[in-house]
Amino acid sequence: MRQTREAAYEHTVAHLSTLSPPWGLNGVVIKALPPFKMARGVSYTRELGAPFQSFSFGFFHRYYNGDPPDDPLYDDTLNADIRIDNKSMDYAYFVKSVFPVYVQAIGAYYADFWASQPSRLNGPEWDNGIDVDNCRQGVQRIWPANFWDRELCWRAFSLTPEQVVGRLREHVAEARVFLDGALVIHSYERVPDERVPLIDNELRPLLVPTRLTQFT
Repeated sequence: MRQTREAAYEHTVAHLSTLSPPWGLNGVVIKALPPFKMARGVSYTRELGAPFQSFSFGFFHRYYNGDPPDDPLYDDTLNADIRIDNKSMDYAYFVKSVFPVYVQAIGAYYADFWASQPSRLNGPEWDNGIDVDNCRQGVQRIWPANFWDRELCWRAFSLTPEQVVGRLREHVAEARVFLDGALVIHSYERVPDERVPLIDNELRPLLVPTRLTQFT
């Protein structure tokens, strides 16, 4: 059933209102949804304040007539840019309690959260050999916090969410089926910058079958 932008906005606001500031909109004056042709998203950065550098969500091209193509350009999005070292940032609380609400609020099929200095996100250690231009088709990198819906679990790993959780449960702080997808939290403590690239190296082999060599 096709959802209107207005209904999508109400859904997002309702879920975000279960959280109090700075993480959510409980007690915050809710803004009117801007006209579609005038603005693509709604920002609550000023209302929420620290630790956010920006906080916004938008409802995009999928509301044109007809079915949208299988392309992330047509996705709804929620973007939270957080000052990870701010004194109000409780990392464990965020990944345990806030991150899942954000996933549910926007109806995500994919979500990730990581903390690192931008200068640490470059270099050969980030080349995992996985080239996914369309994030609807696969998972390019496994981050400190992740969500993949059922369809994406299958496209990326040829596994169900239940299988993903079963393979990762003993190797991460939290892995559970959530909203018919897989919620994977690597650690309840902030992962050091130099360790972030290694998460994918540790977990992906558990999800991707090892190729067998046939001897004749």
